[in-house]
Amino acid sequence: MILRMKITSSLLLFFAVLACSEKDNTSVYHPTEENLTQLGNYHFNVINVSDTKEKSPNILSNSYIESLSLINNGLTIGVQYGDENQTFGRIKDITLDSSNRIYILDSQRQNIRVFNTSGEYLTTLGGRGRGPGELQSARSMAVYENEFLLVNNGYQIVVYNIANEPIEYLKTIPLEKFVHSICVMENKLFLHSPSPLDPKDISEEKSFTNMIHSYSLPSFEFQFSFGQSYKRTNPFIVERMTMGNLSCNRASSTVLFTFERMQVIHGYSANDGELLWKNRIDGLSLPMLTENNEGGRPSLTYQMPDDNLIDQISATRSLYTDSEYELFQVIRADVPEIGNLRSERSSKVYSFLLKSTDGEGLYLGNQIPEIKFMANNRITSVDFLDGYTSVNLTKLDEGNK
Repeated sequence: MILRMKITSSLLLFFAVLACSEKDNTSVYHPTEENLTQLGNYHFNVINVSDTKEKSPNILSNSYIESLSLINNGLTIGVQYGDENQTFGRIKDITLDSSNRIYILDSQRQNIRVFNTSGEYLTTLGGRGRGPGELQSARSMAVYENEFLLVNNGYQIVVYNIANEPIEYLKTIPLEKFVHSICVMENKLFLHSPSPLDPKDISEEKSFTNMIHSYSLPSFEFQFSFGQSYKRTNPFIVERMTMGNLSCNRASSTVLFTFERMQVIHGYSANDGELLWKNRIDGLSLPMLTENNEGGRPSLTYQMPDDNLIDQISATRSLYTDSEYELFQVIRADVPEIGNLRSERSSKVYSFLLKSTDGEGLYLGNQIPEIKFMANNRITSVDFLDGYTSVNLTKLDEGNK
């Protein structure tokens, strides 16, 4: 709590200085090309969403692509009435371990419910609170060596021992920064935390921070940071424009980062954080963040696209275990639908294949439904229908790839 109070005080001081230094009645629209990170002389791979001519990737069979379309033909977990262990609020993440136990993170209840592949309830981890093993800001999960379940809990990583029965809380790792997403590769834990600079350190030359941080496992010792945030002196702009999701590709030892509010995907080496490639996704319809300064008072507003459509880029997901290929999707919805749960009638889903070694991408088509999560050769969708949430898991047959 002391750390958060210090951050709040610093930001208030920063805006006091900002109000005195900015010209009155100015507006800046983000994202801007000059503020995109690590441009340099790197060549962008370009994927155009408007170019929807289906390619024929020889690394995937037609039967495998068809199996991606059968996501709603698998196991369903979730009921509207009855067993409280099968009623969900807001599902934030789903993962599986090598024993095929299914972990479903409900951010509304701040707990993780565990099921087997027959849909039978096994146990519940966490629960809202500040005690050992309890959760407050759980957002994402990762499994390490089938021994530990790591849960991103804001300023903490909560660790559960999943190697033994029953699953037990093991320890909590405190962090200095608020973490938005995590992924695990071999003996490394990667955290996404786009924390702004201290206001006293902000300058035009130094207006960004490293946003991805590597820790060794199982010791949780810090190793190195990499991946530059959006370049801006306003810390709230940095925070919002650097939101996104991590993905770890084991086959290529690559860490991928997908921005939520920018049409950019970056690929980094898991060994040292070196930027390997960059993708630009053209043809997207994204809202702009407007930074206003009226009479010395800064404010932020969102400007919706003129075409009444808004796109969301999903996080990349490993297509199947030990593959260098990743799947990502662009979900296009009408602006009036924003803030409401989408249905198939109000949105279109465009699926793309991405090679994690060099960022090369190609279009797979619009017949694959929205895939929320992929883990251990299973694809997952989450539906909200008739007032309740359900999870659908479908096993992919690796023989079809």
